[in-house]
Amino acid sequence: MAIAHYAMQMYPANALGDDEIWARIRPIVEGDYGNRDGLALAAQWEACLDYDSTDKLPNSTMPIHVVSFSEDVQTPPQRGREVAELAPHGVFHLVEGLGHASAFGHRPDRVNEVLVDIVADIVSK
Repeated sequence: MAIAHYAMQMYPANALGDDEIWARIRPIVEGDYGNRDGLALAAQWEACLDYDSTDKLPNSTMPIHVVSFSEDVQTPPQRGREVAELAPHGVFHLVEGLGHASAFGHRPDRVNEVLVDIVADIVSK
C-alpha cells in the first residue's frame, strides 16, 4: 500500500502509466517507503503541517529560487509561487509535466537543466 500511495504523491500520472518509467521508479519508491517507520513518517508530516516561515520571507535579503513542478500534488506549484512572491528577491521557476520526485528516476535530465540554467544566470550577474 505504501509503495502505491507514495508513488502517486511523487510522480505524475503519465510516469506511473508508462511501464518503462514505472520499472525505474518503483524500486526508488519501494526503497524509500516500503519499510518506513510509521511513527517517524507521521512526525515528518506533522512538522510539514506545523512549520510556517512565510512571515520571515519579506525580510529575506538573499535571492530565493523556487523550483516547482506542475504535477506536484505534495507541494503544489501555487505554494512555490507564493513563496517566491513573498520574498523580495524571489524567482519562481515552473517545470511542466513533472511531479514531486521527478528528479529521481523520472526526469532528472530536465530538473538538472533547470538547475544549471539557474546557476548560470547567477554566475553571469
